[in-house]
Amino acid sequence: MKSFKIRYDKKRAKEKLKLKFQKIIESEEWKEKASEYAINQIQGKTRLQKSAKDNSSLQKISEKHKENKKRIAKYNSTGKSYGSGKSNLTQTGQLLNSLKREKHKTQAQIISDGDRVPYKTKNGTVKKTPTNAELTKYLSDKGFKFIGLSEKMKKNIKKLIREEFFRKFKDL
Repeated sequence: MKSFKIRYDKKRAKEKLKLKFQKIIESEEWKEKASEYAINQIQGKTRLQKSAKDNSSLQKISEKHKENKKRIAKYNSTGKSYGSGKSNLTQTGQLLNSLKREKHKTQAQIISDGDRVPYKTKNGTVKKTPTNAELTKYLSDKGFKFIGLSEKMKKNIKKLIREEFFRKFKDL
């Protein structure tokens, strides 16, 4: 019986594997799925008046602020989760709806982006309105951090990415 040898080039195999991994890591699909999940979680929790980061209740607003919200709502359209006693993040829904993924080569980052529709006053004039990014920074500086994920959400995102990674690896 004749024997035979199977040869493979370890260096070449490593390089091919490395290229496969790099192609998967740089693909947009896993970043899009992870971002979509994170944005949906943040929006859903916030609309329920909960922090997506630690599931605690959002900060209470003062009576003066409640009256101001009612006045603004009288002359402007409101978000679907609006309530005068609720957090301002539900006033028009613009800030929550502005959340999107900023594209990077190897990561997914959630940002608030775009301009806001200005509020109208009683006499129909329009007030100057900050951009969504400026408003997010202002809220963050005031200690009101609504863009964040709990450990459970992070774990679910890692699972989602892992599943996507293995699915993609099988396809290559």
